[in-house]
Amino acid sequence: MTYAQESQCSLRNAMKKLKDFGITDVKLHSTVYALVFESMRRKSVLTRLLHESSKKGTVSLANPFLRNLTFVAIYRIVFEKIPSPLVQTTILQHLKRLENVNERQYHTIKTVLSTVNSNSFNSLLKNVKDEVERFSLQYYHPTWLTRDLLQWYDQTFIRSLYEANNQPLPRYIRLNTLIPIDDILAELKDEGVKFVRDPLLPDVVKVQETALPLPRLESSKKGYYYLQDRGSAFISHVLDPQPGEVILDACAAPGGKTTHIAALMQNQGTIIATDNRKPRLQELKKKLTQFNIKNVKPVYADVREPLPAAADQIYDRILLDAPCSSSGTFPQRPEVKWRIQRHNLKYMANQQLKMLTNLSRYLKTGGRLTYVTCSIHPIENEFVILNFLKEHKAFKLVDFPLWLGIPSPIKEIGKKGQRLYPHISESEGFSIFVLEKR
Repeated sequence: MTYAQESQCSLRNAMKKLKDFGITDVKLHSTVYALVFESMRRKSVLTRLLHESSKKGTVSLANPFLRNLTFVAIYRIVFEKIPSPLVQTTILQHLKRLENVNERQYHTIKTVLSTVNSNSFNSLLKNVKDEVERFSLQYYHPTWLTRDLLQWYDQTFIRSLYEANNQPLPRYIRLNTLIPIDDILAELKDEGVKFVRDPLLPDVVKVQETALPLPRLESSKKGYYYLQDRGSAFISHVLDPQPGEVILDACAAPGGKTTHIAALMQNQGTIIATDNRKPRLQELKKKLTQFNIKNVKPVYADVREPLPAAADQIYDRILLDAPCSSSGTFPQRPEVKWRIQRHNLKYMANQQLKMLTNLSRYLKTGGRLTYVTCSIHPIENEFVILNFLKEHKAFKLVDFPLWLGIPSPIKEIGKKGQRLYPHISESEGFSIFVLEKR
């Protein structure tokens, strides 16, 4: 947890550091993984309980490791209903073995763990007078986000969304159609993977059970499939690339959609895949080799600026999966809930509009530009699109060839925008718009 909170890396990448601490046993790894994720989902509540229990002693928990350790301990007492004395004994014994834990820190943690109990969460909620704040705490989401979403959705919808955000998503994989699908499915069965075919997406399957983690299977190492969110795979089908076309995949790394687009094009035509993060471009290049992709050219570029010579051409289709607040990724990345603030959205929207405006110059007449974010907030989506259309009369929103989600809640957009939500689409939250140049 310390890595993700303090150095801004993802929680999943932080958990990969467990082996650095000697945690290699699979069961122990799974236990730690679950504790950290479930604690992070409830960080707003755990923070309130910590502050209320420790009073002025919170200053001595500026140390991120001790603060996060205390969060996990509170989580176990309050949400797992483990008796407080048992948790307290375990944590305090551990603290005594650690270097650089002073008396004040020790006694602050002891005070907190002596104060919280299995009813602390209910007591906390009863004392919160603001209804929206209480609702947000109850479902472990930022209050500012709830206030904003209530402008477009009712509380029942938001409750269903938040409940889904607090659960891991079902596992989906996208099959590499450059290999015969029947061969892939047969090998998956031989490896003990139980799955069902997706009713809408022909190259996607839902994994129900697997004896080994999917990345450890031989079929994964051979590039038979990509571990991909269902909504992410849906986006490439919305783009609808055709063999022989020239496609721009902007902000492409690490390559999930890029390799999918290439497979849909049967390795025919050209895909220019840009990103402004060199390490991520290297990751994309590795995936091109793993999945036997031949028609992709990775290019380092910042798409807010004129494209470099290697990408400076007219395209049949453009996919802009724009960097955003990632407010749709809460099921898989709960730490993001507590990083973003409303002012971040306005900054992101300005950058997204720059990208969209710049890339629109490279689209052929009659071509289509698919704008996507993994944000569920209109500031980064509908409002960006509406601002763009005001200044670019040659563009219009067009109908979707496929539906996995629901229409936009913004009346000016409606069915010309599509929203994916975890409780509706078994997907991360995505906002999707297709623009055509007339």
